[in-house]
Amino acid sequence: MMKKMLYVLGVTLLLVLAWKVLLQGTSEFKYLFRKPVAEVKAAAEQGEAEAQYYLGERYVMGYGVRQDYDEALKWYEKAAKQGFALAQFELGLIYNEGKGVQQNKWTAKEWFGKACDNGLRQGCDEYRKLSEAGF
Repeated sequence: MMKKMLYVLGVTLLLVLAWKVLLQGTSEFKYLFRKPVAEVKAAAEQGEAEAQYYLGERYVMGYGVRQDYDEALKWYEKAAKQGFALAQFELGLIYNEGKGVQQNKWTAKEWFGKACDNGLRQGCDEYRKLSEAGF
């Protein structure tokens, strides 16, 4: 049973990564696989929103760093506050599903709305779903 769960988790992570690569093109590859963690972290600490988002991604996946959802949330929030739509969408998912935070559909809807306002269609779709559900 445990092997099956690990297999499903691994496949899910690969699918999420593939989906994000399609959304963001080669930028995902650049930040997750080619740049050293220290370089991404330095750019993130200097306020580069894209680097902040991808540093959050690394913390979620444990890629080159110890997996740490609190640290991921911190970097997603920094990027999201600068208007980086993928980070806003990711925060929407986190709050919608209650991953590492208390589930809050209202907060999720707010982040999805911001992602939508910044041009991410998936944010619009999720915002609409929550609106139709009464949130």
